[in-house]
Amino acid sequence: MHALFSAFAPIWVLTGIGYAVGRGGLLGEQAEAVLGRFVFHVAMPAALFTMVSGASPDVFGHPSMVAFAASTAVAAGAGYVLVRRVFGRGRPDAAIGAMSSGHVNSANLGIPVAVQVLGDASFVAQVILFQVLVLSPVVLTLVESGTEGA
Repeated sequence: MHALFSAFAPIWVLTGIGYAVGRGGLLGEQAEAVLGRFVFHVAMPAALFTMVSGASPDVFGHPSMVAFAASTAVAAGAGYVLVRRVFGRGRPDAAIGAMSSGHVNSANLGIPVAVQVLGDASFVAQVILFQVLVLSPVVLTLVESGTEGA
């Protein structure tokens, strides 16, 4: 428990510092927009490229990746069924519900947490590839098949 707390403590401290700096206006009125654009357009693409370019395809058979894929399928399937049956929505809406249920924030939050807590973010690359190569095409196919002729 102590190891887990000590791994997450720096993340919480930096979050608190960022909140205080933002509330105090230390970096000016445009700081949020400028820093957001920097992270979105420069820092995260560089980090993602570095991770994905070094990803090895053989890790897709690793038990942790299989567990991730299975849990994603269960969560996405539950979201799809819930939107279709409970809320009575069509296939496109249910597909978006499935994606919302099964898609994780593996980049913006996953990379820093994996590096800090696990000491390695290589698993995040496989998660991103799975979401881009499997989950997104399935969802987009379901959305498109439900909107033909609309």
